[in-house]
Amino acid sequence: MDYLIVAKDEALIEESDYAQGRQLPLRAIELVNGYIRFLQSQDASQARDIGKGNGKRNSAVLPKEGPQ
Repeated sequence: MDYLIVAKDEALIEESDYAQGRQLPLRAIELVNGYIRFLQSQDASQARDIGKGNGKRNSAVLPKEGPQ
């Protein structure tokens, strides 16, 4: 955002472009924070089920660790 501020100060961009350019990263931060809250609210058993290949999201199953 530093470059955006400098561009505005040097009159290289319009005020409306500055305002829009400032809102985009703020919106991205809001979306990422919302996704983090969603992930944190998931039940631990749901998270384990996703990795077991039950068809809900990810069908990849990791190999079991141990002697082979």
